[in-house]
Amino acid sequence: MIKKVLKKVLFGSLVIGSSLMANSSEYLYNTKSLVGFEGGLSGINVKAAPINDGYVDIGQAGLKIGAQTEDYRLFLSGRYFAGNDFNKITTLGAEFDYMFHVASFLDFYLGINGGLVSIDYDDVANVNREISDVYYGGQLGAKLIVTDWLDLDLGARLMSIQADNTQNNITYSFDDIVSGYVSIIFKYEMD
Repeated sequence: MIKKVLKKVLFGSLVIGSSLMANSSEYLYNTKSLVGFEGGLSGINVKAAPINDGYVDIGQAGLKIGAQTEDYRLFLSGRYFAGNDFNKITTLGAEFDYMFHVASFLDFYLGINGGLVSIDYDDVANVNREISDVYYGGQLGAKLIVTDWLDLDLGARLMSIQADNTQNNITYSFDDIVSGYVSIIFKYEMD
């Protein structure tokens, strides 16, 4: 009889203790889900031999979803770039940032990015050209922690494309997109 009582007490203690310890693991991270809206100005490096080369100014808008721990964050992103010289430029990719904690209201971040870019444009002879290729690069910036549920990012991003398109003996080369951007990021916890 004493063995049965001790087994019940031990089993009850294990059940109650494990439920109390469930949230105190050193392996649990303080994670938040993220949704961000981004806008900015960019320049795309275009080389059109033998016509001209240089940066062409374009605007951008984007949507980012992701997650954040104390020191890291990861975004899946989509961006749309618009300018007079392009029908459209879109990107789908991912970004990974490491955050440096400067103050309770400010973090700096440094990260890498990569994904797919699609470019649709009409050249000087009004011939439609399309390019789809991969990009990779990095970003850096500052994150202002406005509230527990809202951040504001101010950053710069480089996306290296290295894509060519040749038609009618004219080659268009796209080397990189350099962007300055502002993001509004909403943070929340998922159950």
